[in-house]
This record gives sequence, C-alpha cells and structure tokens, in this order.
Amino acid sequence: MMEPYAVVASYRNGYLDLWMPNAGPHVRAKAIANLLKMPLNKVRVRHINSGGAFGGRSEVAPGDLVASLLAMKSGKPVKLVLSREENATSTRQIHDMIATIKTGMAKDGTIVAKDYRVIYDGGAYSSTGPIATSIPYYVYEECYRLPNVRYNGYRIITNKGIRGMYGCHGRAFLGGNEAQMDLMAKELGMDPVEIRLKNGLTAGEMTATKSKISSCGLKETIEITSEKTDFKKRWAQAQNPKGIGWGVLPLCAAFLWVFVPCRPVISKSMMTAM
Repeated sequence: MMEPYAVVASYRNGYLDLWMPNAGPHVRAKAIANLLKMPLNKVRVRHINSGGAFGGRSEVAPGDLVASLLAMKSGKPVKLVLSREENATSTRQIHDMIATIKTGMAKDGTIVAKDYRVIYDGGAYSSTGPIATSIPYYVYEECYRLPNVRYNGYRIITNKGIRGMYGCHGRAFLGGNEAQMDLMAKELGMDPVEIRLKNGLTAGEMTATKSKISSCGLKETIEITSEKTDFKKRWAQAQNPKGIGWGVLPLCAAFLWVFVPCRPVISKSMMTAM
C-alpha cells in the first residue's frame, strides 16, 4: 500500500475496540475474536478510510493482534504505526505468477475464444487465496466480449511469506492479455486500437459470467487516448525491442505505455488466427 499500516486498540469493560484502515471490519473482528478467544460481540472493529487498499485491507494483519494484546495487558489505548521499511517487510507480499494465455482471433480481429491457465505462488497458508485467484479474471472480463472462454487458476501454497491482495493484482495475467493483443494486431496487420474498439464491451452488454455492464465509457476513452497520444503514428514507427503498447484495464480505462526495452510478461504466449 502507498501509506504505512497503522492501528489503534483500546480495551475497556471487556470490550476490545480497534480503529484501522480496513475494507472488511466483520472479517477482521471474527479473526481477532477467534485468536483472542473472545465473544464476537465483544470485538468492535471501526471502519475508517481504507486508502489505496485494492483488497489488501480486507484481512486481519499482525499489527491488529499485537496492538490488541498490548492494550489488554496494559489497560491503556495502544497505537501501532509501521515505518516505511516495516510496511514493506511485515505486510502481505504480492503473488508471483505464471500465466499461459491462448487466444483465438478471426482475421478481422474479432476475439472468438480465450483459454487461460494461471499459477499463483501463494506462500504459506491460504489467506485470501480463493479471492486472489479469481479476481484477476473477473475484473478483466469486464473489458472485452469473450464468446468462448475458459479460466483455470491455481494458487499454490509454498514455503514463503503469505501472499495477499494489492493494487493491480494479477499484473502478469492482465499485462499478458494486453501484450498478446498487440502482438496479434501486428500479426494481422491491424491497428491495436481498432482491435480493442471491435471487441470492447459497451453499456447494456453481458460479461462471460453474466454480469450486466450498466455503464461504460470504454469506446470514448480509447478514442481520446489514441488521439491525445498520437498512437497510430507512434505504433507505425515502433521497433523491437523498443516500442509502445496499448492497455485496457477494468473500470473502462485505456492507457498507453512505453516500455524500453520490452520484456515478456507471460511465460508462454500462444496465438491463433482463424
């Protein structure tokens, strides 16, 4: 997270009150009640601004337990604030992942099928494993029309620190999709912008998992970004390994990135033009 973690705990009259940036007060309260062997109704987690959480403030943190124990032992309110270094070493780390992506695309640039296999290094314990494994796909399917799709995600428990949620969770999966779209555009002699406009979802459509897109400005965002960055000219002049790329992420945002040099973001990329 951008901001270091902080928590305040107070224990009075048998009630434990906590204040911390969090996106899941009830989840935290249950975990802390179990750890301290307290009745759930005696643990009150106060919801305050979560900051740049992106899922990372949803689960109990070691600082919550430390502050709670100190408050119960001392009978005084306890405030614990991590330094920037402690925040980097003592909170949930990110998932290393290997994404294998297979895309079927018609010669006119229409996506006809996608097949994903993503392996996540989860470290020790489950933590938010099931959520962390599913979220990258669920957010990505909000971008494009996927008539035929299969996603297999595996979160493997390894002898490492616990992995958790963070901003741009699933970067290899999301980046791999977009890098492959650019490669296929070049293979078909098409403009990456045109391919994304052709396959981008619009308001009123349904995602592959049957969620309705109630509002969406993806088309307008892509067009404006392309115009403001002079993308067509820059794309035509791009040379490997230096070049430019196009990306579309959830919430209907389009952006242009520059990578110098460009390194593969997926372990294996398979393209099929039909």
